[in-house]
Amino acid sequence: MNNSNLPWHMRSKDQHHQIFQMQPIEQADYPNRSDIFVGYTVLPDLWERFHSSEPVYSSDFSKCGETFCYLKIDGINGLKGSVFADKAQIEDALDEALRHFKVGCVIGGGTGLRYSYVDFAVTDVSTTCDILRKVLRAGNIPKRSCILFFDTDKSDQKVGIWDDTPVSPENVKLTGSE
Repeated sequence: MNNSNLPWHMRSKDQHHQIFQMQPIEQADYPNRSDIFVGYTVLPDLWERFHSSEPVYSSDFSKCGETFCYLKIDGINGLKGSVFADKAQIEDALDEALRHFKVGCVIGGGTGLRYSYVDFAVTDVSTTCDILRKVLRAGNIPKRSCILFFDTDKSDQKVGIWDDTPVSPENVKLTGSE
């Protein structure tokens, strides 16, 4: 079977990653992913499209009905108080949990001037959000952390990790895992 016909969580973890470097402009805060200075992904076409002015639709990048989303973690105070030592531990814990339940996996991430990012390919958004919230709450990640979507038509959707996640600069309504 052609590997591209499988959801990402069923593919080998040893996928080739492409590294991207960007030059963000310093600001008081950063909407979306505007502060990223380095990132990596197994889907460079998705990365490039999202960081351009072209619309993004998950269906353009998956033959399996996957949705592409990302976790945005406020790093203004680092991971103070968290059980995670660094973003790599967060990525590993989330990838393991999503693969265990066969609903998704980590496909990339990035580091910004203020925020850190973890990118996902998921087959069930609601279940994925529940899993991510459970793992991240248990890990006590910063309150200002949320799940956002690559899709242009979902750019107004955001899932807070905590019930009291403060609004971030995306200026969108905050929802629970629906």
